[in-house]
Order: sequence, then C-alpha cells, then structure tokens
Amino acid sequence: MRKLLSQLTPSLLLFAACNARHQPKPYEGQWTQVTRINNEYVIYIPCAMDLRKMKITDAAIHEVLPMEKNDCRIIKTTEARDHSYRLKGEEATYDFKWLDQQKGTAEWTIQHSPSSLEEKLVFVNSEHENDFKKVKQPESECDTSGDAR
Repeated sequence: MRKLLSQLTPSLLLFAACNARHQPKPYEGQWTQVTRINNEYVIYIPCAMDLRKMKITDAAIHEVLPMEKNDCRIIKTTEARDHSYRLKGEEATYDFKWLDQQKGTAEWTIQHSPSSLEEKLVFVNSEHENDFKKVKQPESECDTSGDAR
C-alpha cells in the first residue's frame, strides 16, 4: 500500500498543479456589446462601423471599439465579495459584474484613463452570442455622404 501511494503521489501532485495553474475566471473569453431596444438586449450593428468587442485573457484585454482598437495589459485583478471583479491596467480600469449568468450577460464599467469618463456597457459572452437577435442600424440613419468614390 505504501509503495502504491508513493507511486501515485507524484502523479496526483502533477495533476493538481496542472489544474490549479489556471482556472478561467468568469470574465475571461470573448465579449460582444449588446444594446437594449424595446426592453430586450440585441446585438446592434451600426452603419459602417465594427461591433464593440473584447477578448479577455488572464494577462490582457484586447478591445475593438467602433473606430479603433485598444490593448491593455492587466496589472492587478481583485475580486469583491459579490463575485464582481476589477481588472486594472497601467491606465485603464475594467469592472465586471454578472447581470444574468444564465444568459451570459455582464455589465462592464470601463474607464480608459483616470481623466476619461466611465462607460457602463452590457456585453454577452461568446457562448451565448447566438442567443441574441442581431439588429442592423436602419439605412435611413446611415450617413453615406462621407463615402469614398
């Protein structure tokens, strides 16, 4: 029995170390902004712009904004008692809180720099993105006067 335990112990320790190495946090993954229209969240596709998306790993946040991209290295992550999280970069701060975990929606409060305004936005994770209706911005609202010819 002792021999069996001594043979199993290194394997069990290795298994535990591999599993403990990185357990994904609820905020990690791919996120797409959703917009509330008529009391429901939809993925709103604006004219001639990209959807706002985020890809979050344990080390960085890659954000695709409608007109630009933003990358932020995560310096510090803290978890509050209510299971919300604060991700702190060199300049930016991202706060995560589930709105409805079953539907994959979360509220993100984003401040890109200490002098910028905070934005409170709702995103859906990639697991549930196809559960949301996609709504294109009406053509009548699209400005086509700036198109290159």
